[in-house]
Amino acid sequence: MRIVVFTLSLLSTLSFLSGCTTVRFVSQAAKGQWHMQHSGIPLEEALTDSDIPLNHRELLQYIPEMKKYAETHGLNATENYTEFVQIEGAAVSWVVTACPPLSLEPKTWSFPIAGSFTYLGWFHEKSAQRHAYTLRRKGYDVKVSGASAYSTLGHFKDPVVSTMLESGPDRIGQLADTLFHESAHATIYLSNQSYFNESVAQFIGTQLAIDYQQQTLGMDSESYRTFMELEKYVASYRETCHEAYQQLSEIYASSIGDQEKYERKNALMESLQQKLHLKELPNNAFLAGFKTYHAETNAFDTLFEKYDYEWQLFISRLSELTTDDFPKPHTKELEEILGQLER
Repeated sequence: MRIVVFTLSLLSTLSFLSGCTTVRFVSQAAKGQWHMQHSGIPLEEALTDSDIPLNHRELLQYIPEMKKYAETHGLNATENYTEFVQIEGAAVSWVVTACPPLSLEPKTWSFPIAGSFTYLGWFHEKSAQRHAYTLRRKGYDVKVSGASAYSTLGHFKDPVVSTMLESGPDRIGQLADTLFHESAHATIYLSNQSYFNESVAQFIGTQLAIDYQQQTLGMDSESYRTFMELEKYVASYRETCHEAYQQLSEIYASSIGDQEKYERKNALMESLQQKLHLKELPNNAFLAGFKTYHAETNAFDTLFEKYDYEWQLFISRLSELTTDDFPKPHTKELEEILGQLER
């Protein structure tokens, strides 16, 4: 499964903060973003820089075309992706998700102005792991995941990061998926609605990447064929996770004792680990992270079909949603909300 793209919301401009975690998080976000802003080189220079791996330079040439494609299909035009940053390691940020041991409701972190989030993104893995350790000591199930890209939601010029550039046969499709996903965040974003924000970006990123490859590379291209094969696996992966999520939700909501809940949870997680061939035993935070990016995917499919697969109309109507359309922060049930969007 490809690395899921997460959003790191920049909080460096906030003031009047309290709490050690909040101050530490904002401080590292400010430092990390400052480093990213001052480490980039213009994309034009990167294309001819022999110090940059050739396979990276070959992918970078697609960026302007992908940006134009995104804009002509309804995503906002931004100054993003005009610079390139080469970094060490497999991830540009590290995302921490946490849940109580007998609940799939993720812990949220709140900030003035920016609102609340169901995860925190750290620029350095050590910082993320330190935060995860603290949460585990408090009894939380915790998941730390590497992210290949991030978004500042249009507040700054986001660069192309070397972690966005993969090496597989579907690397062009994966780059398009990542770029369209992050561009969707700069177009459609609602405070305190992580499930909606990530799920809509996930849907737009993948579906628009499919269309882009069909129209620019062709359905016979290796990139497109490999990308679609991977999507079949992702669909199966998603179905397996969704089933586990539903089963575990029912277990936690039942009247059985906590000891039996733990036993059923452990059995279900062991089964999920085998089905997905995971190296580590999954936990509540793993499933909560899955849900954040795949909240009622079928509802987006239905809405897209309703608008005759017209991207500009689809994105325009989604952009009209406001926080008032949601019954509570971080609403998971999106079908009814999306169903109210009429042509």
